[in-house]
Amino acid sequence: MEIAYTSKLFSLRHSSEYKLSIQVSLNGFSFCVYDFKRESFLLLKYFPIDVDNNLEYFIKELEGIIKKEELFSHKFKQVNLIYSTPNSTIIPEELSKKTEGLKDFLGFQHAIDEFDELHQVILSQNNISVLFSIPSAITNLFVNIFGEVNFTNQYTLLLNLAQEILEKENISEFCLINKNEVFFDIIIFKDKKLELCNSFNYITQNDLVYYSISALKNLGLAETDIPVYYSGILREKGQDTQMLNKFIQVFIKNEPYQIKPNYNIELFDKYPPYYFTLLYFVNF
Repeated sequence: MEIAYTSKLFSLRHSSEYKLSIQVSLNGFSFCVYDFKRESFLLLKYFPIDVDNNLEYFIKELEGIIKKEELFSHKFKQVNLIYSTPNSTIIPEELSKKTEGLKDFLGFQHAIDEFDELHQVILSQNNISVLFSIPSAITNLFVNIFGEVNFTNQYTLLLNLAQEILEKENISEFCLINKNEVFFDIIIFKDKKLELCNSFNYITQNDLVYYSISALKNLGLAETDIPVYYSGILREKGQDTQMLNKFIQVFIKNEPYQIKPNYNIELFDKYPPYYFTLLYFVNF
């Protein structure tokens, strides 16, 4: 199902004052526009793309959408692109300084194409570096359109979000689940320390429940009242969270960060913030 929202305040004449944030995965394409002056989201669009992880077909579908969207012929003050991929890992910050062999290291854990670009983001607050790959066909497409693009991935944003939760909620243990179309990410903190950051492919909701509960049990957290912050795709009437609650005592918090009222209540009433947590969070 496509999603499209445009505020009456949105105007492409002022695109140079806006921030454009894009989220890409091999199953979907979404983007939003943030107005610096008004501190408000003015536009949100989402296009599901079902090409069975075929990159060539995906690029064709992506190019077709971009040609139809006038927005992509304008310049923006800043452009961010989140590439959501399970081809991600974290390493100690000190190892990230050894640039040679990092792509091979990621390749030991994931299937990396020879044309994939290696990207890394250092998160000094956790003393770690996030490694992830992006197909060069995707990076080239957006660099050719906008020139300068800030590339990141879901691990980077989720770990920054987790750090914010630690500081603002004043808790020592929690779980953060981010659900994508065919895989989900799970981050677990115990005693204020990062214990797990991983991604799992899933076919049914039972898979998501099984992997989540197993991870918590392995860390001795299955019998505690641990907050679970949930973002991303949510099944109708919260069936994901209801299934989790059948097997484990958890508190589901569907808004992993505080949304200011002026960010756009009209938009969030229609599409709750946790649907596009990363797309929103990358703006701050």
